Amino acid sequence: MPRVNNYYTNDMIDLFIQPDGPGTDVDLLPCVDVGDTSQELGEVVRERCASPTERGTWEVAVRSQGPEEEITFDLTLRVGKVANALESVILRHRCPLSFYKLYRQCSARGTFLPFDRADVLAGSIVTSHGDSNTVMQMNVDGAPTGATQPFSVTAEDWIKAFTLAEARRVTTEAAILNGIALYDESQCGGVCGPAAYPGRYGMIAADAIGAATANVLVTDDYGVTWAAGAAPPEIVVSINMVAAVVVNYGGNRRWIVARGTQAAVEAEVYWSEDDAATWNTVTVGTTVTEFAVKGTSLYAIDATHIWLVTDTGAGAAGSVFFSDDAGTTWTLQNTAADSLNAVHFVNASIGVAVGAANTIISTVDGGDIWAAEAGPAAMAAVVALSVAVIDEYHWLIGYADGSLYRTLDAGATWTAITLAQPTGVVTIDAINDIKVLSGQVVFLAYAWTAAVNTYAGVQRSIAGGEEATWEMWDAPVEDDATTGGLNLATVGPNFALAVGGLATTGMILEVSQT
Repeated sequence: MPRVNNYYTNDMIDLFIQPDGPGTDVDLLPCVDVGDTSQELGEVVRERCASPTERGTWEVAVRSQGPEEEITFDLTLRVGKVANALESVILRHRCPLSFYKLYRQCSARGTFLPFDRADVLAGSIVTSHGDSNTVMQMNVDGAPTGATQPFSVTAEDWIKAFTLAEARRVTTEAAILNGIALYDESQCGGVCGPAAYPGRYGMIAADAIGAATANVLVTDDYGVTWAAGAAPPEIVVSINMVAAVVVNYGGNRRWIVARGTQAAVEAEVYWSEDDAATWNTVTVGTTVTEFAVKGTSLYAIDATHIWLVTDTGAGAAGSVFFSDDAGTTWTLQNTAADSLNAVHFVNASIGVAVGAANTIISTVDGGDIWAAEAGPAAMAAVVALSVAVIDEYHWLIGYADGSLYRTLDAGATWTAITLAQPTGVVTIDAINDIKVLSGQVVFLAYAWTAAVNTYAGVQRSIAGGEEATWEMWDAPVEDDATTGGLNLATVGPNFALAVGGLATTGMILEVSQT
């Protein structure tokens, strides 16, 4: 039998370039040689003190590692009659761009998808270029050789993406799962305890199906198993939890969940610092019947930058609230003309919130001032369900009819993005959540219909959401998830957990490396 080759040779790798940044066109660079890609991960320094017991000897007091350096690589292209894609970039601008090294053994060359693994070199800047071997008029014996163009490049980020596969995780919770959060901090094994990696601890906010049924689920094994946590206080039959976030507050994991059912009280959030064993209730605002709508209604950068968007109760208005103390207190920042479903910030200043009737509001000062934006004209009467802010000008918005739109100019113009289509799909029904990592990798959770059933699905683009770069994973055929994938949490570019509707029990769909 022929041997299976589990490793790559350099002729199995294509290089693509994205001249105008994430979310824009990608172009193949043909006939290119790429040299070593490398990054210094930080110099290790030892600080010593004189030994208190032995004269002339020293003891290591502190051993630490400094910050990593830029990623660097070189590439060489042939000199052609017309400018190649990289040459055109240098002639046009000196802006950062993205390179993609796509590895594949069997699939077609020259296309972006599918790939086995990928190196994304984001925020790349060309630092030098030149011509080589361009004039040779004294050759006597040798044959002429090709003229080339060498380029040196430095990159801000090096993202490694791999082939992923889907699997359903098991829970006994017979309720719709609305929101999920994963704790993304890690620690080395040592005096502070055993080694822990991002995503070990997680929480799911769920619908209620009875007074004795927990509205939250927790995991401490990276989402493999989930157990019921104690229900937040005042939670009774028909009161649902819809959103969850987690922050580091004073060295503790603080979980924050939001009530998602209209009731004859003000909006409420609940926080716990003992992994859902006990809870504290916080009233948000003064409007009776106000509540959070979805898993995307609560967003946290860190403990001092948390936002909550709401429906005031009648669907005719929505609020934006802000907390700078891990959800202990909340301040009203803005009231919108329609209910709000989702909010996302790319940093402490720049954020966007979306909601009913294509409502879009944005801020560039952390929410002190919010401005109404014009959304896609075709979506005028459609509910906006999800939003991801890649930078101040580049946003993605998902809609209740399955549409995905992109703007590269802060809402002045919009482009519809065509997603990958599951086999047997009748419609993509709703883009319920969008997550962006490092301004480059985008995940989304969605619902799609085949025949009469609705299923959960996850898609990923490592190119900022550009068309023809979306990979797709769907719940197994037998898992009719009623409302599809409602919310997702990610840990890096190769792991996502999506939660959603009922398929006998609540849907937890894991997408991870094979």
